[in-house]
Amino acid sequence: MSTTPTTTGRGFLAELYLGLAAPWRGLSYLQDHPALWRYGMLPVLLNILVTLLVLVGVAASAVAFAVYVHPRFADSVLGWIGEALSIVGLLVATAGVAVVGWLVFGALLTDHFNGLLARRIEISLGTPPEELRELPMLRQIADALWTAFVLLVINAGLLLLNCVPVIGSIVAIPLALSVDGYVFGRDYFDYPLSLRGWPRPRKHGFARQHWPATIGLGVTVLLANLVPILGGVLLTTAVVGAVLMYRDLAPAGGKSRERSRTAPRPTSSSCRAP
Repeated sequence: MSTTPTTTGRGFLAELYLGLAAPWRGLSYLQDHPALWRYGMLPVLLNILVTLLVLVGVAASAVAFAVYVHPRFADSVLGWIGEALSIVGLLVATAGVAVVGWLVFGALLTDHFNGLLARRIEISLGTPPEELRELPMLRQIADALWTAFVLLVINAGLLLLNCVPVIGSIVAIPLALSVDGYVFGRDYFDYPLSLRGWPRPRKHGFARQHWPATIGLGVTVLLANLVPILGGVLLTTAVVGAVLMYRDLAPAGGKSRERSRTAPRPTSSSCRAP
């Protein structure tokens, strides 16, 4: 099965499609290269464990908050509609809060192994090993914990926004999906970008430049956290998909420019005519 997407443009819908399809493209690539599964099996098992913990957190938080907001709605059709919207918004926002736990556990348990998987995928795609660098593990953990803190603050605010009848939920639902999707997508783009030694500002710039693809990838990752078993698999194949997607989105000549940065510069004597 080909890993090349059917959409080749770079408009909003094309990039959004790339992001949404990334975990499935990653799964297809591993199916075509079964030897690489040995680098992905441990992250899959760890992701399944963390996904189950996230589901417990989502369920417990949703029930507690639903009980809290129920008395705020009138016993009428408008009140029922408002409460239904609040419950939907509640699930989205609570999922974001609970997934913060996944980020923390992921930083401690899976980031290292996901990084190894991403490296093997790059090598299988033809990237010379000497061109692949990696930020220190402590730096990666610190970045993940900072991302978790940002998500916690944002989603806590969105939870409070759901307390505003009707309007609060209408605003909170798309806002939560967009913000959480962007943060998670940027976090997954970190794997191919860190392998190239990119500093944080440059990585953020790449994610902003390709924000539809970033949000698409992140929304898929967010939803995968809520699906038992299969979600754990997709969280791992999303790493592979992020590597493939970077190669799609990198500007023409980007690889050669990166190689020129790492290649030794000629000495003055080598530039002289014989």
